[in-house]
Amino acid sequence: MASQEMKLPGTFQPPRVPQSQAKPGLEKNMQPASEPTQLKGDGFVDYVGNNKLKDKSVLITGGDSGIGRAVAVLMAREGADVTIAHLPEEQEDAKDTKQMVEAEKRSCFLFAGDLTNYENCRRVVDEHFRSYGSLNILVNNASQQYMCKAFTDIDLNTVEHIFRSNILQMFAMTKYALTYMKKGDTPGAIYTPIQPDTRTAKQMEGWHTKSPLGRPGQPSEVAPTFVFLASPEASLYCV
Repeated sequence: MASQEMKLPGTFQPPRVPQSQAKPGLEKNMQPASEPTQLKGDGFVDYVGNNKLKDKSVLITGGDSGIGRAVAVLMAREGADVTIAHLPEEQEDAKDTKQMVEAEKRSCFLFAGDLTNYENCRRVVDEHFRSYGSLNILVNNASQQYMCKAFTDIDLNTVEHIFRSNILQMFAMTKYALTYMKKGDTPGAIYTPIQPDTRTAKQMEGWHTKSPLGRPGQPSEVAPTFVFLASPEASLYCV
């Protein structure tokens, strides 16, 4: 009688090969490359989309590799068309990500440019809108990091550069994106017993109209977030 092969739980392991790269780091030079779609489970399982973002358009800064690549591919798997903003030196990684997005039967527009030049922030937003006619989702993902052994060793020119690349660039992207983005889902009151036990009947009348949705949220719209955070897929965030 042939023995059945045991299916081992999928568990991500730390990389075994010491490695270092000059900036910007490239996915194609990683050993091994990072994982964009597989999740831990009973054996590794691939993320399954179900059209949560059908026909939406998303602009992702730093979408060529790492977290940005994974976000691009999974949003495409959920039905979104994608624009990826990346540095010119990251073109090869960006092309690989574009192929992954297009394998999900969605469009992918690449924009090569340094977003610390804020004119590029305006340009990528405008070109995204020209490509898709909408801008539903902005993912401010692009950033840089530098290591320093002691606080006294910090180079202030590097600090200024980090603020331009990680903070001011995000403000610029958001400033220009808001021209095209509509008001949508925002935090708001949830319809639970805590609402009528803290308001008079008169205050309850029409209180929900202050929400951009024109209605209160329902507990069933919040609960899936708790389920996700309690699931194996959220093991990176919760211990």
